[in-house]
Amino acid sequence: MAHMPFAFFISDTSEFMTAPEDVLKMSARTPVGKILYALPGLFHQPLLPWAAFIQHLAGLGMVIAAGCLCRLWLTCWRWWIVPLTLLVAIHPTLLWYEHMCLPDSLYVVLVLASAAIGGSYYRNPTRRTLLWLAVVLTITAATRQEGFLMLPFGLVLVGCRHRHELRAHLGRVAVMGAVLLVALATSKTTQGGQMLLTSTIHLAPDNLWFTPAFSPVARELRDLFQPDWPAYPARHNPSRKIIIARVKQFIVETKDAKAAESDSRNNKLCKRVAMEIALRNWWRLPGIAYHKFLATLLEPPAPSFGSDWAHDKHVSVFFGKSDEPPQKDAKHMRAYLGREFATREEAEAELPKMYRVMNPDLLSSFQQRFVAAEFGWKFPDRVIGSQVVPGLPVVYLLGFAGLLIAALRSRTWLSYRQLWVLCVLLAAFAIFTTTSLRSRYRLVYEPWFFLGLCCLLDAAVALVRSGWAAWRDGDALAATSER
Repeated sequence: MAHMPFAFFISDTSEFMTAPEDVLKMSARTPVGKILYALPGLFHQPLLPWAAFIQHLAGLGMVIAAGCLCRLWLTCWRWWIVPLTLLVAIHPTLLWYEHMCLPDSLYVVLVLASAAIGGSYYRNPTRRTLLWLAVVLTITAATRQEGFLMLPFGLVLVGCRHRHELRAHLGRVAVMGAVLLVALATSKTTQGGQMLLTSTIHLAPDNLWFTPAFSPVARELRDLFQPDWPAYPARHNPSRKIIIARVKQFIVETKDAKAAESDSRNNKLCKRVAMEIALRNWWRLPGIAYHKFLATLLEPPAPSFGSDWAHDKHVSVFFGKSDEPPQKDAKHMRAYLGREFATREEAEAELPKMYRVMNPDLLSSFQQRFVAAEFGWKFPDRVIGSQVVPGLPVVYLLGFAGLLIAALRSRTWLSYRQLWVLCVLLAAFAIFTTTSLRSRYRLVYEPWFFLGLCCLLDAAVALVRSGWAAWRDGDALAATSER
């Protein structure tokens, strides 16, 4: 913050530059970021210093939430709470996204908080904790487009916690059901169907059942992409633009030009076609999701803290390449920085004064060493057809194994930890089946891999110290909490 009081930004940041009166509309997607980023403008202050301060402050909440989860998940939690919270606090990828003017880091905090509050409710199911759980899950769903995938956790958790006395607690189940329905209604996306179709178009059958008129187009797109996608859909975003344009052309030919201009109509048709393709190839979807997850490792987990992003990237966001006119984001200069640059040369001269990169760049050096330690030990890469599939990092494998072991150590089935691990797995399956190959989609899972490592070590210590009985009785909660 001392060297770079202004947050980083990219072209996607402009999506959150929304007038306050538009933020509260039911059609607004991810309103949390839009509300948060609209506040500085109400006080005539630049956005980027505000975003950096708030998101780094929220990062402290991430550390606290990680500590609470350590207490809830681990038997010998006092052994692991300092290493776990320290790793979360200094994780350079998490730090980088805390300094980026996007709500991604806030989403990580909210997912951790949802898990911690859910564990607290399972331990002590009071009305106050139920209210907190409902509020945090609603905010989580409104922070990122995939946030709605966390909503079923609350409903299932409350139902399973009171399954032996469900009639007496139907009101609480109804509250979580209402939260689920309201949040789903207010977190609609106009891209989900398009992204899912992009991920599954190479599996399209010759003839579609529910949209038969689209069958020739589906075959055309399948034959275009299938030869180059033996393992996963590559070049996801450029491919999606081709598919959207072809769907738009189809709507023009079969309906009218006005309907083709509707993003929701385009997305609705894409979703209908994609769901049929997915259902008719359901056994292939786990492989696609897994290979796409691995393909995100082809991209660094985050850019560096150096001048290549802090200076060069920011100049290109405003002014494009050297031979291009100012970009559409140039109109947000004053809202972002509190000032405007008339020319590229002025921006190149002034941005280094606003983003003072360390000399030497210790943050980027630490980032490189941390990433090398986290991803350096991995399984060998594979080549499938013409595509490279990166090997799974051992840290991820051990972390995932630790989370599964923590779930299995619960004394009863349908316990809090089992429900959370199941929810995370289903959400990850949906996300990586649908989304592009950007590494930022792994961000929310980074703290969980380290918690999983602690769970693995905790289980090993319990097994060595007290034998199988202690290992099986691994709940950090009281024994009565999972009856």
